[in-house]
Amino acid sequence: MRDRRLRIIIALIIISVIVASVAAVVFLKPPPTRKNMILEFLAHSKRGDGYADSPNAKNAHLTSTYYSYMILKTLDAWNDTYRDEFKGWLKDVYFITNTDDPNYGLFADSKGVEPTIYTIYYGVKLCIDLGLYDELVNVNNVCKWIFDCYHGGCFSYRPNESGSIIATFYAVSTLDLLGELNESIKTEVKNWVINFMNSTLTIEAPQMDIIYAGVMTLRALNVSDQWYQSLNLSFYIRSLYERGKGFKLKDDVKSPDLLSTFWALDILIRYDKGFVDSIRSDVIGWVLSLQGSDGGFSLREKCPSSLEATYAAVKILEILNALSELEKIRSEGVTIGLPPYLWIFIASIIIVTVSIYLMTRRKGSESKG
Repeated sequence: MRDRRLRIIIALIIISVIVASVAAVVFLKPPPTRKNMILEFLAHSKRGDGYADSPNAKNAHLTSTYYSYMILKTLDAWNDTYRDEFKGWLKDVYFITNTDDPNYGLFADSKGVEPTIYTIYYGVKLCIDLGLYDELVNVNNVCKWIFDCYHGGCFSYRPNESGSIIATFYAVSTLDLLGELNESIKTEVKNWVINFMNSTLTIEAPQMDIIYAGVMTLRALNVSDQWYQSLNLSFYIRSLYERGKGFKLKDDVKSPDLLSTFWALDILIRYDKGFVDSIRSDVIGWVLSLQGSDGGFSLREKCPSSLEATYAAVKILEILNALSELEKIRSEGVTIGLPPYLWIFIASIIIVTVSIYLMTRRKGSESKG
């Protein structure tokens, strides 16, 4: 009788292991890494003509498509399939091919809309990276349009509009890509930007995007870092940091956001690395907390996920040398399943325990009878 019970128990163990193994294979999937969640978010944001800003957004735009390109490249997820798709979108959707259109040869955010200085920058940058420069970039048309936006030291978003520091940053960046920044323009822009930054910091507390545009424009012009130190910009940027989180757009804004944090860190990593190192772990934790269950990142707490915010998050982690964090499993706000082998072990123990209990109970009942 004892040998029979032993054989039954062994058989039950084998059956339970087989059942648990099949269940683990069929029903249990290892939780995705943060990186894979981001790639899934991108896949759901993809449209037939590019990328929308989120899975819930209807239309694709060049801006969102550029963000997706930068995310894929930064995450080392770029491949030839993506390259062919992006080339097709640039040529067929965002490049203005109508020779009767006054904006012929430029790049727009979507079909039927006017180009702006930043969509031209995104288009030119993508063409250079994707090997489409000779095919699509008409240097004469692009430069003519950009210089129609020039106003004696600064540039505007479109011709016949007022100049701005942010438009100037995109214009200088585009001309720099094209190798069309002459010394005369460099000098005029440098003087205008320095005067603008001096007056802005004296009169008011500027926004983080304005500071970033000014700093990066002067960096593109190879201006000495002495001007930065003289304005004590690091002190002001530090004042926008919210302890344990990130940077705010400006002082009177309630909460930090990912874009402002990216702009601040991209500056401070060069000019104030010691401060960046001191807040590194807190910023990383805060950034990761903004990744939602859909895989995308939100600009700040309680905001929907977007490609723009996801781009900023990825670039922040790159600056902080923390992209390896995206290889880990997201735990906050997500139910993490146990590894399949643990489920097998637990299921086996439960089945065997119950079986032995029932057999022992039956034997006791028979003895009493």
